[in-house]
Amino acid sequence: MAYKPLSIAATDEIAFGEDDHTKEGEAAIETSAEATHTRCGSSSVRNANKNVYGLAFCFFTNSCAYLGLQNIQSSINMDAGLGLVSLAVLYVGYMASAICTVGIVKSVGSRYTVILGLVGYLVYMVLNYYPSWYTLIPGSLAAGFGTGPIWIAGNCHVIAIAERMAPILKERKEVLIAKYLGVLYLAYQLSTPPGNIASSLIFLFTEDYGNSSNVTTAGCGLLRSFSIEPVYFYVLVSLYVFIQTERLRPW
Repeated sequence: MAYKPLSIAATDEIAFGEDDHTKEGEAAIETSAEATHTRCGSSSVRNANKNVYGLAFCFFTNSCAYLGLQNIQSSINMDAGLGLVSLAVLYVGYMASAICTVGIVKSVGSRYTVILGLVGYLVYMVLNYYPSWYTLIPGSLAAGFGTGPIWIAGNCHVIAIAERMAPILKERKEVLIAKYLGVLYLAYQLSTPPGNIASSLIFLFTEDYGNSSNVTTAGCGLLRSFSIEPVYFYVLVSLYVFIQTERLRPW
């Protein structure tokens, strides 16, 4: 009769020990899961910031080069209004590209759609080495067809990141979208002064800059013809082409 209670007590003690081990194991699993979730969350935040700020820097450098070159077209390519016509063609291409961008994004994704758009800008800048009706008009079309995809796909990419990160950061989706888009558009607006400053520097080396005898009032507004040294213009275009080539790497 003494063996039976001893057996029960031993069994109870063993069962109690198993419960302790089970609870300890569950606690360890929960702790490990929390640590893994924290590490994964931190990694996701780093990747999201890398994508958003990398895309914003891409917009900044691209716009520095593109706007700087675009804003002097009517001054350096005045032969039969080539500069003005090329700008008009560029924006016609811009409007047309907005129709086609949805299909491109569906085919290759938002990131590679942005890269395709950057290629269009690169073609435009390279063709500025020899501005003529046979080069600058097709180049302007290429830049125009690249502008729509860059803006549409860039916004889609940022919005997708914000929607994915909102639960991890425990923020409202709309707030995070506004934050990321604000970074993108801020980078674009900051690109205007550097590009214009770089482009305006070449006018300091013109032979007739500041000569009032070259200013005429024929037509609408002031018309000024500049004789820019080709070497300075080629240096400027080469700088812009280099910047654009660097931005073709995925961010």
